[in-house]
Amino acid sequence: MDPDYYNYSWASSEEIESAVELAYDVMQTQADVKGNLRVLDEYLEWKGFIGYMKSMESSMRYECRAIYWFF
Repeated sequence: MDPDYYNYSWASSEEIESAVELAYDVMQTQADVKGNLRVLDEYLEWKGFIGYMKSMESSMRYECRAIYWFF
């Protein structure tokens, strides 16, 4: 494990989805003010990732968790 990595954790697809939706609402407000269209691209990338996790879970063979850490 790299000494620069710390505080790792994980989240379920539902947890990630609710966090992305909440963050998107805030980012969308900021994008409207600044005219930043990149927010939509990032949102779609996250939705694709969440869709992949849910697709794996739909087989009833997997329970997906996304692992993340700070460095």
